[in-house]
Amino acid sequence: MPKRAPPVQFILFVLMVVVGAAWLLWRLRLQTVDRAIAAKQAALKNLHVSPSRPEGRDGQLPPSPEVVDYLNRRTASLEETYQAALSRIAPVLELGESQSDTQLLFQERSHAVQRTLERFATARNMTAPTQLGFPKDLPPPEAVPRFLVQVSLIEQTAELLMAVPGVTQVESFKVEDPQAVTPTEGEEDVFLTSLPVRIRMTCALEVLTKALGSLDRADPLVDLQGLRMTATSNEGGEEAKDLAVELVVARYMVTAPKLPADSEDEEPKTKRAVGTKHQAPSDKRQGTRDK
Repeated sequence: MPKRAPPVQFILFVLMVVVGAAWLLWRLRLQTVDRAIAAKQAALKNLHVSPSRPEGRDGQLPPSPEVVDYLNRRTASLEETYQAALSRIAPVLELGESQSDTQLLFQERSHAVQRTLERFATARNMTAPTQLGFPKDLPPPEAVPRFLVQVSLIEQTAELLMAVPGVTQVESFKVEDPQAVTPTEGEEDVFLTSLPVRIRMTCALEVLTKALGSLDRADPLVDLQGLRMTATSNEGGEEAKDLAVELVVARYMVTAPKLPADSEDEEPKTKRAVGTKHQAPSDKRQGTRDK
């Protein structure tokens, strides 16, 4: 005798039971995961990396060896990146063996740069720059470091500009007064001093674009702060192809903030301890460029 097929209602009931059980298991699993996530988030809020305090005090835990290793590697990586950027923006000043007499070192380096410029000019059939713009008398010892930075800037820019084909003449350099870099609104204090140098040269417009590109790719950084072009005329009174160009380029030097003296009274110290922000010098950095 053939078996009767199960009724349709029974099949639907079994399917509903299976689907309901699967949904219930999925729901329980989801709730378990949600509780685990909430517990982890609550634990992270109370977790503070503090190797100097023992476990169980004020909810602070000592870091694991993996955390310490990661923090050390991360700190070393950030320091390396910072030093690389700083060395390009404000390279370290090498005083050599003559650092006991910085004025003598400045005199030696300025003469060496002058001879180097004469050698560059001779190699490219140019006339050497007529002046470097340094003071006739030896600068005071405290001003020598910034003059040495400007000496190296003159040497670097002269080599870059004279190497550009089509530059007719690099006429002169003039050392400008230092300018403190003031932070813009919302920035932290920037302890940098801009050391500008003014350059006068003669070249055509298309050659000037190549020269500016060469300065832009320079390492250490050569910051172009100003540019002015003036048309020239030939002996017949007609406008010449070459332009009289004046550039203002700069390099930066790190200047540390002035620490409070021990002889100061207690009131200024108290104000600084509360959080008075260091005020940068009032000098304004030249922000406009002559066209």
